[in-house]
Amino acid sequence: MDESWGLSQRLQQGERGLQVWQLLSLGYILLVVLPYLFFKTGLHGDDYTAISGFKQMDVWTFLNPDPKVKGIFAFGLPAYYIFWWIYGIATDQWQLLYDVVKYIAHLSTIFFSYKFWNDYMSKRKALLAAGIFVLFPIHDTTTYWYMTLSYVFTPALIMFSHHLIRKNQYISGVILTILGAFFNYSSPPYIFGLALIFAVERSYKKALIFSAPGFTYVLYYFMISWMYPFAEKRILDGINFVQFIKNFLLQIGSSIDAVIGLSSWLKIYYGITSIGFFSLVVCLSVLTIVWFTIRSSKVTKVTWSLLIGLVSVLLLSYAMLSLTGFYTQTAFNLGNRVTVYGSLPLAYLLVLPAFNKRMFVVLALVFFLPVFGMSDYWKSWNEHQKSVINKIGSNQKLALLMEEDVLLVTGNIYSRLGPFSHIELFSMPWTVNSIFFKSTPSRNVMALSNYVRTGGGRLIDPKFGGYVSVKERMYLYDSDRNVVSVITPTDLEGVMEKRLLEIRHWMQLIGDGPVRRAVLGLSPRLEYLFE
Repeated sequence: MDESWGLSQRLQQGERGLQVWQLLSLGYILLVVLPYLFFKTGLHGDDYTAISGFKQMDVWTFLNPDPKVKGIFAFGLPAYYIFWWIYGIATDQWQLLYDVVKYIAHLSTIFFSYKFWNDYMSKRKALLAAGIFVLFPIHDTTTYWYMTLSYVFTPALIMFSHHLIRKNQYISGVILTILGAFFNYSSPPYIFGLALIFAVERSYKKALIFSAPGFTYVLYYFMISWMYPFAEKRILDGINFVQFIKNFLLQIGSSIDAVIGLSSWLKIYYGITSIGFFSLVVCLSVLTIVWFTIRSSKVTKVTWSLLIGLVSVLLLSYAMLSLTGFYTQTAFNLGNRVTVYGSLPLAYLLVLPAFNKRMFVVLALVFFLPVFGMSDYWKSWNEHQKSVINKIGSNQKLALLMEEDVLLVTGNIYSRLGPFSHIELFSMPWTVNSIFFKSTPSRNVMALSNYVRTGGGRLIDPKFGGYVSVKERMYLYDSDRNVVSVITPTDLEGVMEKRLLEIRHWMQLIGDGPVRRAVLGLSPRLEYLFE
């Protein structure tokens, strides 16, 4: 009897010890490792444009919801008010504050999506699925570019509201569904796709309750577009059925390539090769915890209503993006935020198998190692671009230019991830203007990106529509060497010829063939990538 009681006590103590270890491990991952991923990842792209705008904005202008003031942000006011306030407070001087908000937002996002996944699988696998969905490296933009936090926060909020309605918590569920629907214009595919889960399960009341805010948001979107036509719209003017089908086929093909195809594997490879020694050590500690925590987990039974819903989210996103004709799916560049839709069913499929040695290696290679590698990559690029911007601010020759002078910029158009151009810096004219505005009086600044062309006495940007006049005396700023020089139109021709092709997709590395012709047949506007 005493031996039996002693054995029971030891088993209970062992169980308590295991629970304590698991709790400490979870705390280590969420409270130490997760913030480490964001530390010093900083600002990128349009963040600098937003900061420039906020410096000229008072509090009332920020709070004013009038679409005439907000423009495109009228289509996602909650995201604007919850995330954008920091641009006016931290500006570009207190970048650590952006990293703190990134961490808090992602911690919340992981919790929200975890609650959703836990309705269909064990807690351990649900947490893993949440991490994969939120942090998957094919959409690293939503992780490290502050402006796009809402692209992953929105679906997580909607997923959490889905969980609440499933648990019959209708009041809180409806409130959060409304908030999620209006949070960002990316919300409709999530609302209607996840509502289909309830419909397949024949929970028609819940399907209707959950989808109603989505219909309300769509009505709101079209109403604002009609009443305020000057606000930026996401529907291509004059789109017809044939063009929609072409766009839809391009969405399918590019999504397969970006999520599970060659582009995704190239992204994973270069993500792994970007990892530093310290991050590798941290990653190995996480992998050790993951192995001992869920190594005994069995195959998760497929919930067909869930799988149908997740695939529907993806298909609906294709349809929505096909209306714009602009957002081709890509694993590289700041545009990869749209691949977050594809990471939703992908996360589910990755956690379905039993967690054995083979699956452990797969997850280590396709998720954990590239996540830490891409974190190091963004940190490194952030330090580099801060150095570039500081040199611009201290360059006395730039400060001596006149307002009418033409200033052309070379170098740092994009960051480099292997052979690929990844994070935009000087590729977007509004970012160029925001960065150079306070450092030079010149108001004719243009970066000589690969697609800038000459014609009619002008330098023309066919992608974004800007131009500057070609003058007999112009100024060239080499942002790699921090050197300003005077150039003539003849000198400009030599500079233009020396530009390197910006590789934004592996198709640019192959010759003309059926794949390239098929892509251009579906979207002729992508011709600039191959020029």
